[in-house]
Amino acid sequence: MRKFIAFFLSCTLLLSLCGCTRRSISAATAEITDAPTAKPSATAEPTPEPTAEPTPEPTPEPTPEPVATELTAELQYKDTQYGYYNYLVDDNRESYMNYAKGNTLTISSETPMAGLYLTWWTPPVPYTISGDGWEMSGGENEFLHEYVELEQESTSVDIHFNGLAQLCGVRAFTAGQTPEDVQRWLPPCEEADILLLPCHADDDVIFFGAMAALYIARGYTVQVAYLVHHYEWQPRPQELLDAMYALGMRHYPVIGPFPDHFVLPTDGDNERLLEVSKATFGEEEVILYYTQLLRRFKPLVAVGHDLEGEYGHGAHLLNAYALPIALENARDSSYDPETVEKYGTWDVPKFYRHMDSENEIWLDVETPLDYFGGRTAFEVAQDAMLCHESQLQYAHRPMLEVTIPEDADDDEKEELEKFQRYDCRRFGLVRSNVGLDTGNDIMEHTEGIR
Repeated sequence: MRKFIAFFLSCTLLLSLCGCTRRSISAATAEITDAPTAKPSATAEPTPEPTAEPTPEPTPEPTPEPVATELTAELQYKDTQYGYYNYLVDDNRESYMNYAKGNTLTISSETPMAGLYLTWWTPPVPYTISGDGWEMSGGENEFLHEYVELEQESTSVDIHFNGLAQLCGVRAFTAGQTPEDVQRWLPPCEEADILLLPCHADDDVIFFGAMAALYIARGYTVQVAYLVHHYEWQPRPQELLDAMYALGMRHYPVIGPFPDHFVLPTDGDNERLLEVSKATFGEEEVILYYTQLLRRFKPLVAVGHDLEGEYGHGAHLLNAYALPIALENARDSSYDPETVEKYGTWDVPKFYRHMDSENEIWLDVETPLDYFGGRTAFEVAQDAMLCHESQLQYAHRPMLEVTIPEDADDDEKEELEKFQRYDCRRFGLVRSNVGLDTGNDIMEHTEGIR
């Protein structure tokens, strides 16, 4: 009996210890678990499968335009006048064929042609081009370098001349992207952000080229309008277009109506030189021309030549004299009613002159530009200057500040001081109706004017 009682008490004690152990484990688990375990329902709900997000279709890359094949070497020519075509294929800018009203030039190729690149000695009279069952016009824009996309691809086309046409060269291409040396010009713009007003071919690059490249790279519309033409000084008109294209210009420049008169006395008397220039070019005619340009293009910024005529050229002096007058005329509705009716009046917000000390700014032309493959605006201008091959014999170049050595004699100093005036960074805000600049940006305060 004692053994039975002892056995019973031992079992009871053992059961009691097991219960304490279970309670201790449960309590420890409760301290770790943040939320109590939910009781399972009688019928477990199936876990829903997540809805798969649709895989977005990748945006297709634009199909690159195929590269055009040049067909020039296989072209055949026939006309109603000469039967002599060497001047069209000799790659010489200073040779050309004279065609007159009623003449026809036939151009043939075994491979269908999609475009013609025509270069002219002087602006052509509008002409027509025809193929098998089609006809189109050309020459309306008077481009000296003109790419014509044909109405239809053809193995033979006829150019019908309606007036004097001096044709320097013909190149032909299949459809596609043409080489970089084929200039595909747009007409002059409707409204310009910046209107540059150089006098001559090469002034465009020497004084204004770095500015043009800088603001083209920033996405602004830059229009160039020259005072003179160089049709008597070939091949300068061709070089002008090459240089403008190298600067990034795509809107065809306005070529002035004035012949390139050489007005450059050697006595250094700028006052007398200006009077000679007024008489040579016609003071009122030049002022009217500039007024019409300002009304036509309605620039936010206009830019002209240095008051000292840069290196003392009479045409530059006339430009600096006439532009301020034209700026006032452009907003005066009583001046030249014909262009008021055609374009309206325009009060140019900002006007700069090269090298002017009034409200002076210095353009940043030495920072690499992605738009030009890492070249700086100054480097772009230097490269564009190489297009003016006929002018490279002279010292004129786009430049930065020239350092004058302390030990230079008077003659050396005088010569080097002339080149200080070529600095393509320095401009002065001569007139503004939107406030003065706070930095070195000619487009400051112009946003939202239009």
